[in-house]
Amino acid sequence: MEEGRKQCRVVKLPTTLQDLSALILILTILPLCQSFDYGEALSKSLLYFESQRSGRLPYNQRVTWRHHSGLFDGLEQEVGDGDTDHYCWQRPEDMTTSRRAYKIDENHPGSDLAGETSAAMAAASIVYKKINPHYSHLLLDHAQQVSQSG
Repeated sequence: MEEGRKQCRVVKLPTTLQDLSALILILTILPLCQSFDYGEALSKSLLYFESQRSGRLPYNQRVTWRHHSGLFDGLEQEVGDGDTDHYCWQRPEDMTTSRRAYKIDENHPGSDLAGETSAAMAAASIVYKKINPHYSHLLLDHAQQVSQSG
């Protein structure tokens, strides 16, 4: 290239009918893609998460069909038996066979699972200590209960 000459860029315009049709289609669809209501999507997402809550629900619960749940749950190790369950590949709701549940309590200890669960709750209590001290204390209490019962 000679000195002093500037380089210029050539922009190729659509020359064929196919190129022109594709360009018109893109320019027609583009405004439709930008009209998505993100506020509505966020609102529905929050409503979905509210409907998934468990425990004692607040008085202002927006999902009216949802009620308190899981208030008296314990620590369950496993529901079903892997060997027999794998003979029947269908949804658990459709199974008509009995399915055994393994619960951890004073009579049926499970120190491995109780220790892992207790450690996870204790670690979570550290995370919540400054931002939600009440919840942090609750987690620590439950961690101690699980540790003693396993």
